[in-house]
Amino acid sequence: MDYARAGIWGNAFAPGLAETAMTWAWLDDLAKRGLVPAGPQLQRVARPEELVVMVLYLASPLSSFVTDGIYVVDGGQTTR
Repeated sequence: MDYARAGIWGNAFAPGLAETAMTWAWLDDLAKRGLVPAGPQLQRVARPEELVVMVLYLASPLSSFVTDGIYVVDGGQTTR
């Protein structure tokens, strides 16, 4: 909190698994797909554009009063 007075915001972004070129090998293999955790609410992995909105928000002037938080965007995976 001492840094906030100096205009430095300390926020963290904690994304869930996203469907990307790096994860396609896991997601395309049906045997491995069952091992990939999915959020109980949404039962799927995220698309990158669903995750980037939080990053854009935290980097924008709209978040000027937001500090000291961890923002989980994982489709409910951590509520298991």
